[in-house]
Amino acid sequence: MTKNNWFITNLCDRKKDETVPFDFSITPYQFYDYGFQENCKRTAIELYETNDRLYLSYSGGCDSHFVLKTFLDLKLEIIPVIVSTDFNVEESSNAIQYCTERQIKFEILNYSKDEFVERMKKKIIERNFFSLMGGVPLLICDEVNRVGGKLLTGYGDPFSIIPGVVPTHRISKKLEFSEWDYYLDDYDPTHPSGFFTYDLSVFYSLISQIDYTIPIYDAKCNLYGITKRNKVFYNQDFYLKFREIKNPNIENYSKFTILSDIVSELDKYRILK
Repeated sequence: MTKNNWFITNLCDRKKDETVPFDFSITPYQFYDYGFQENCKRTAIELYETNDRLYLSYSGGCDSHFVLKTFLDLKLEIIPVIVSTDFNVEESSNAIQYCTERQIKFEILNYSKDEFVERMKKKIIERNFFSLMGGVPLLICDEVNRVGGKLLTGYGDPFSIIPGVVPTHRISKKLEFSEWDYYLDDYDPTHPSGFFTYDLSVFYSLISQIDYTIPIYDAKCNLYGITKRNKVFYNQDFYLKFREIKNPNIENYSKFTILSDIVSELDKYRILK
């Protein structure tokens, strides 16, 4: 769910007919742009004030780590939920260590390799989706719903994370919106879901302020103001499992948009502060 439903996907139609390519539509609203860091702080405060018992899908990767850090710096309560499997030992260990050292209350979901893959497949295939990666928030969502909470993720940035793409590549100015970032929106739209798409000011400042001349993770971490972290996506075993059910035609599950086109459209609604 995005603020004012400004970003809507066609996943509902895509579930019914897998030949329908992934797509999205935007209905921008007027927004104030204070710069990326300030926009994120204001969005965190809004999310905290409008949602009871916020939980965060916390992988230990740079995106979810930045979201957690933003809330912590503002002294806003949010409970990280860490999924731990043999696929993400280093990443989940970083997440657990960070929370433990800072005495942050967190929840952990432990799965064996086989159990994790089977649960992910059950969540994805039964809904006629294609990417195992999008299943993690769905697993967490079920647990969060049981306690009446709301789930936030570090999803929603439109930068390429295609399997096999060397992470040192520079960010393309052809933005990639991947359908798995929005599976939670379709699964249960009552949750705020992806932090970087939720609020238009955050999304706009993210794509307009990030450095497109350096490697993607350097650019992200520089903008976020954090140190680089490893990403579970590059685990070879998990990548192979991911490919087992992934549609071979990337145009079917990702929507590509030229950066300048979307920025020029959103500029019409932007008020610089």
